[in-house]
Amino acid sequence: MGPGCKAKHKPSAAANDVQARAFIIGEQGITCIEYAGWFDMEEYIGPVTGAAYRFGLDRLRGYIDNRDLAGLLQITEDGQKVFRKWQS
Repeated sequence: MGPGCKAKHKPSAAANDVQARAFIIGEQGITCIEYAGWFDMEEYIGPVTGAAYRFGLDRLRGYIDNRDLAGLLQITEDGQKVFRKWQS
């Protein structure tokens, strides 16, 4: 883990539908991203794994499953990207 990227909040697996998905979070790698949205605590659901990721307030950086990376990097609020890859 790079400095400044906390892993104290591990993402939990969540199903998007009635059938549970058989994903192990991080089994295909993880990437540290930085939250650039408003600073209230928000929960974002990974579009592939269904994992719940919480960002905001005191959690501006965190690791996400690589399979969710492309989808989360596409999220915008008020025309601004919410996440970016964290560069150490």
